[in-house]
Order: sequence, then C-alpha cells, then structure tokens
Amino acid sequence: MSESDVDVVGETKSYLPRNGVVRPEQIITAVIEGLNLGNDFAKILCYQAFLMNGNPLTNLMSIGMKTSLAGQDPPKPALVGGLSQHGTFEGDTSMTPVDAFFGDQTVFNETLFQRFIDTATKFGFNGTYDVNAAAELCNQRLQNSTQTNPQFIFTSPRILSAYSEAVFPTIFFGDGRLNNHQLTIDAVRRFFDLQMPTDFHRQPAPVNFTIIDPLVSFLFNKHPFSPGVNHRKNNFVLQPQTAPLSDFCGIYEDIVLRVIPGQYPKPTSALKDAINKNLGFFFGAVSAEYNCTQVFPFGRD
Repeated sequence: MSESDVDVVGETKSYLPRNGVVRPEQIITAVIEGLNLGNDFAKILCYQAFLMNGNPLTNLMSIGMKTSLAGQDPPKPALVGGLSQHGTFEGDTSMTPVDAFFGDQTVFNETLFQRFIDTATKFGFNGTYDVNAAAELCNQRLQNSTQTNPQFIFTSPRILSAYSEAVFPTIFFGDGRLNNHQLTIDAVRRFFDLQMPTDFHRQPAPVNFTIIDPLVSFLFNKHPFSPGVNHRKNNFVLQPQTAPLSDFCGIYEDIVLRVIPGQYPKPTSALKDAINKNLGFFFGAVSAEYNCTQVFPFGRD
C-alpha cells in the first residue's frame, strides 16, 4: 500500500463504517493499516476501549458519542457510551478538550490548542511538538485540572491513556521518513482538523510498547504525578490503592477486576460469555507485551 496522503486516509476510512459504529476488528485493521500500530498494541487499545465503551452483545461500539446504532444496551449500570464516554477511555486533562466539569469534553477547544502551540514553541526542538513539549503540556494540564476542577479524577485507567495520548502525536502524526518524533505546528493543525498533511508518511515499522513505553516514562519522570482525585478545587487526595503508571500489570488487573465489573456486576448467559470472550482477547494482547497473570472477574467458565 502506498503511504501517500490520499492512500493512508482512504485505506483507513475504508475499514470504518460511515455511521461511526464499528466492530473491534475493524478498528484494529484501520489503525494498523493507517498508522502502522503493531498488532498487539492495537488490540490492547481496542479491547480496553471496547470492554468499557462497547456493546458486548452486538459486538459494536461507537467511535464517538453514545448511539442506538450500537444495539440495545445490556442491563444497567452498563454504559455502552462510545469512545467519548467520560471517565473510561476518555478523561480529564486531555490536550485540547476541556475537562467534563467545564462543558462538552468532546469539542475541540481553540484556547487549549493555542496553549498547545505556545508550549511547543517554547519547549519543543525548533518549535515542534516533541517529547519535551509533550512533557510540559501534560504537566500543565494536570496542574490546571488540580487547581480548577473540583471533580478532577486521575486514576487507572485514565492515568495510562493521559500520558499515552500526549506522546501519540509525536509518533503517529510525524513524518515517518524522518522518524524523529518531532511534529510541526502545521501538521498538528491538520491532524486536529482531521486532515492528513501533504505527502504524509506513516511510521516505517509497526509501533508497539517498546517504542511507546520509553516516551511515556520520559514524560512521567520529568514531572511525576501520582494517582488521585480532587475532593474540591486544589485539594488533590492521593489514591495509593490505584496502580501507578509504572505498573502496567496492576493497571490491567484494575481494569479487569474493578472497572469492568463496575459496569457488569453479575453478568449471565450470553452477556457473560461475550464479556469473557473479549477479556480473553484483551489478555492475549497484554500477555504478548507484558508478563502479567490473567485474572477472571466472572470465573473461568
């Protein structure tokens, strides 16, 4: 497949239905083909998101807001809220949307984007968005949420996705021919406008955790930030029982033993079978990257 602007956009879109409701394998194929994610890395991201935001009975998930097109919801407290569901895959301290407490967290915020640009100009190499700029921007968003958002929550699994999403643009949106993890502001603007830069080339080799982990660790080590929640503005209370960023297996266990049962307390029959099937897919990808022990929130059967 050619890696030109038209081909990358076309090939990615061809795997995703226009109504924005997708099966897990469609997401996996799209991000592998379009952005060259490694197979296991793509599956970890996909099944983590699907278990929290998809409909296990229909095997469908919205890549945006909640929609009836994903099928009839399982019993409450299941959310089936799509990727925009706050507090699951999406959460506070995002780079360009506001925290949910302040309004619609799915909407691009120009003020925050200008801070993004200012940070890249000040800290990035030659004014690019790189890991140095990402570290400063991530820290700025964490500090701002702590100081202004009385409902700020920064625990698993958001702690992992917050740092990851800060480094993703340096990897997936940069010129794969240079592979220097430096993104020009023009390229940043095009991606946030959902356009590929002219003559875009994806990464030359599949991206997996051996590439992601050192960059995420760089961000965290530059400005360490422990899991916790605000009890009011600027009153951040640590949550030591939550797995830290460095403990991926702990985060995996927290998702599987706490987050998923929180939505599906006592699933039975077809619902239980479907959830267990997706939990198996999730662990299969996790075990390919990390030496974690599989856990079974609903039993092995």
